[in-house]
Amino acid sequence: MFFPGMKFTIESHRTPEELLSRLQSVTDLYEEGYLDIFQYSLDEDKKIDPDFKGTVGETGFKIRPRIGTFVLFGMNAELDNPFLPMIIGRLHQANGQTTVEIKMRLFLHVLLFFVVWFAIAGYNFVTSLFAAVKGGSIESAAVAALMILGGQLLMRVGFYPAAKMARQKLEMLFRM
Repeated sequence: MFFPGMKFTIESHRTPEELLSRLQSVTDLYEEGYLDIFQYSLDEDKKIDPDFKGTVGETGFKIRPRIGTFVLFGMNAELDNPFLPMIIGRLHQANGQTTVEIKMRLFLHVLLFFVVWFAIAGYNFVTSLFAAVKGGSIESAAVAALMILGGQLLMRVGFYPAAKMARQKLEMLFRM
């Protein structure tokens, strides 16, 4: 896969309503369509930082992991990582078992940035390679290849550890 992602399923003996209720208890809910900056609650009575932030519906959810918060100039601010996974889940019930199908991927704005990044780096790599074949130097092609490799490493190092931790939290939450 060119872009990082993860798909898996979780089987549970609980009903979809129970599972979604458990997820809501560890999720900072907000209305879909609003910017995150306007969604963060400055409620001082909140004693526990939720594990996730997003929306939970009747048959599924769309959430992302939360890293934590800190106080900046007397206001609560949220730590963020653009490479955190967008977690999309659908629940299906059959034969007394609930199956949770989960897909994790990068956010669309991060994907768009890296599509442009790889298009420019790929174009530079190909043109530099043709120039090197015609007698030019190979350094430009090497720099473009390093830009492609660096972009891949940046995405994967930022995405997979957070996705793995979110998967463990979801499996523990849904299987308990």
